[in-house]
Amino acid sequence: MPTYIEIDSFILETDYVTEGTNSHCITDVWINIDDNLQGIYELPVVFPVLAQGRHKITIRPGIRVNGISASREIYPYYTQYIIDTVLTEGQTIEFNPVTAYKEETIFKWTEDFEDPGTSLMSSPTSNVDLVTSGEDAFEGSNSGKIFIDEYQDVFKCMTIDSFYLPYDGTPVYLEINYKTNSVLTIGLLINKTTETVSKNVIYLNPTTDWNKICIELTDFITYNWDEFVMHYRLYFAAMNNDEGKDVEIYIDNIKLVHR
Repeated sequence: MPTYIEIDSFILETDYVTEGTNSHCITDVWINIDDNLQGIYELPVVFPVLAQGRHKITIRPGIRVNGISASREIYPYYTQYIIDTVLTEGQTIEFNPVTAYKEETIFKWTEDFEDPGTSLMSSPTSNVDLVTSGEDAFEGSNSGKIFIDEYQDVFKCMTIDSFYLPYDGTPVYLEINYKTNSVLTIGLLINKTTETVSKNVIYLNPTTDWNKICIELTDFITYNWDEFVMHYRLYFAAMNNDEGKDVEIYIDNIKLVHR
């Protein structure tokens, strides 16, 4: 008879001042027993283990990269959870794993919309501004809100600052909480010595509830890099193509991380 292991969720602990929110996009656990992969499980989960006696259990937090169910990976910037325990036949052991950002994580850009101003600016082509709003805020006092009524059609904003990002395969991720009734586009402005190139990275589909996503930028940056690239800026864009419908988009807890 096996031992059963039960895991409901992962807890992320952060220093809010330097690392921001503890909201995360951990959907899976990668389980090793004595450094051998036991399996990959979607949370919450109860699964059987045939090993008995004292063993080292390693639990690593996994995500759906870009929100895709078929693309599951260990998140490279969260620590693993290790515990030595005794596995007893027929018993169910409940684990409450805790993770944190690894020390080498670089927070290149964060925005939680709690300060009077934001680190985003409207594009000259936009006829809608992003505003700080307490309406339906994800957490804290405010979130970012984009409202496009039937008389307006284009929204686009970008980071005020530009960023140098590694192009050598170092994992680069954008974390964001969002809720939207229309498609939200996220992309990169690639500033080169000769020109600025605009590239859409991902399209976030409508969701009636707040959602969290970890967007991998690594391959995109590597593929689009050349010797003329100097730095990058992130942008967010949306359109209202439906007469009689108002577009409402909320975003919060944006983090751009690498090492």
